[in-house]
Amino acid sequence: MARYVPDRLVRDVGRRVAELRRERGLTQQALATKLRATMQWVQQIEYGANLTIHSLARVANALDIEIEALLVPPRPSSYVMRAGRPSRDTEGKPARHERILVAAEPQQRKRRGKRTTKS
Repeated sequence: MARYVPDRLVRDVGRRVAELRRERGLTQQALATKLRATMQWVQQIEYGANLTIHSLARVANALDIEIEALLVPPRPSSYVMRAGRPSRDTEGKPARHERILVAAEPQQRKRRGKRTTKS
């Protein structure tokens, strides 16, 4: 069996970044400001994308931690995903999620007249 599963390792490092950020009371936007980066970049890091040694060093410096702290497995509680805001219908009640399959109707192309250039 492989000692390290790359996808799991990357995902765990991202979760660990999020865990350490929250322990320090920082929002993703606040960390992004410290990193002089966008919040979307921080979100990608926490998701486990865009992880490079360069980015890990930047995050470790911004969080004022040793880079090794990012390689410690995250606590099991960080694996719990918070539910998003539920959809609402027009009356404000939680909407039922039903997938409606609609046959795609072929779209008719509109004929356009020839363009003329003004001289």
